[in-house]
Amino acid sequence: MKHIELILALGAGIFFAGVAHGAGEGAGCQPGSEKCPLILKMKRGSDAISFSCVLSNAKPGCAARFEARAGQAATLQGDPIARKILVFPSGDGTDELELGPYTLPETGTYTLKLSYGASMMSRDANDRPAKYSWTLRIH
Repeated sequence: MKHIELILALGAGIFFAGVAHGAGEGAGCQPGSEKCPLILKMKRGSDAISFSCVLSNAKPGCAARFEARAGQAATLQGDPIARKILVFPSGDGTDELELGPYTLPETGTYTLKLSYGASMMSRDANDRPAKYSWTLRIH
């Protein structure tokens, strides 16, 4: 299953002029997990990349990393998800990303953590995994 999820993420990234792939290798590394976040790299001249994760009761969240400079703005659009956390390079974080363009305070690697949150955790254990898609714009 890990291989299929990785192909979906790559396909979406290439179609939208970017690349999204898992960061780590080895057993137990599930692309989009906190241990192996998707790496979001925009093609030269582009300011947006689309990516997706398959979420389920077993995998209720998705993590993705990207590089940005202080002063740039980040906008995340796509499927509704209960929690959107942006972790700064320093380790601090914010959930203000969903208020619209968010001015990035630091230069370095940011981590997006997207999850069902407590309000959506009532999903039935038999619910099928669902694909969630987003577009990140850095401008």
